[in-house]
Parts: sequence; structure tokens; C-alpha cells
Amino acid sequence: MPAARRLQFRPLMQVVQELAKVKWPTFPEVVNAAVAVLAGILVATAFVFVTSYAFQRLLALLVTSV
Repeated sequence: MPAARRLQFRPLMQVVQELAKVKWPTFPEVVNAAVAVLAGILVATAFVFVTSYAFQRLLALLVTSV
């Protein structure tokens, strides 16, 4: 293989070598991470909903009392 061709594929070979070193997560680790993310999303959604509702009610009280 010509030297120019080897230089062209060097980055790809480096990527393959680095990916071989990665410790990939197991299925239970992926499931646990997904559950944690979904729980965090639910908590954040609930917080935004409650905050929005509270400000809506407060604004309605201020507007009707004026």
C-alpha cells in the first residue's frame, strides 16, 4: 500500500483502536441509566408544571384584585 494511502486511513485505524479500549456498559447499566434519566425528566416536568400553575394563579389573583 502506498504511503499516501496509509496516511489516509491512519485516523480511521486510530478510531478503531480507541473503540477497542472502551468499556461498553452492560444491559443492566443501560437500563438503570435510562430509568434515572426518565425519573429526572418526570421530576423536572412536575416542577415546571407546579411553578407555572402557581404563577398563573398568583397573576390571576393580582389582576382580579386591581
